[in-house]
Amino acid sequence: MSQQSERMRRLYRFQAPIYDKTRWAFLHGRRQACELLRPRSGERILDLGCGTGRWLPRLAKKVGRQGRIVGIDCVSKLLARARSRCRQLSAVRIVEGDWLELDAEPEAFDAVLLSYSLSMIDDWQDCIRKVHDCLSPQGRVVVVDFLHCRTPGLATVFRRHGVQFGAERRAELQRRFALTADEERPAFASAWSWYLLAGHRCAKAQ
Repeated sequence: MSQQSERMRRLYRFQAPIYDKTRWAFLHGRRQACELLRPRSGERILDLGCGTGRWLPRLAKKVGRQGRIVGIDCVSKLLARARSRCRQLSAVRIVEGDWLELDAEPEAFDAVLLSYSLSMIDDWQDCIRKVHDCLSPQGRVVVVDFLHCRTPGLATVFRRHGVQFGAERRAELQRRFALTADEERPAFASAWSWYLLAGHRCAKAQ
C-alpha cells in the first residue's frame, strides 16, 4: 500500500464512527453524482474511494443481479461499514487497497464514480488515465469533488484532511473525456466551491 494510503488510514481510522453523521456538511452533490451516473441493469460499475459504501446499495439496486459493483478504498475502518451495508448484496464486491492496486482489465467497467476521492490522490494524472483505460467504449465517468477554497483558515483544515484544492484535476478530466455535464457550485456562502462533472470515454485524448 502506498505512503499516501497509509496517511489516509491513520487520518480516518478515528473518524470512521462519525463519518456518515458529519460528511453531509462538507461533501455536497453526492446524490446528484449517483443520479448522473445513470446505472443500468447488468452494468459493471466501479466506486473508486467508496468509503463507508453509502451509495453502493443504490447502485446495486440499479444494476440488478446480472450487474457488478466494485467499491475500493484504502481505509479498513470505513470499509467495515461498507461491508455491513452490503453483506446481503451479491452484486457488490468490496476491495481494500488504493487505486494503484486496482487490478482491472482494460474496458472492465461500464461506469466509474469518483466521489470526493480524486482531490485526495497525489498521482491523480495516472489515476485519471487508469480510469479512462478501464472503461468500456463509451463508458461513463462521474466526478464530484472540491474545487477552490477562498478562506485560508478553512483551506488549511481541509488540507490537514488530505484535500488538495485546484482546477488541475478538473481540467484533465475535461481534456480526456467527452463531457455531458460540467458545473461548479458554491458551498456555505462561497467559502469553498465544488464541481460535478460527467463524461464518457472517447479516443480523442490518450
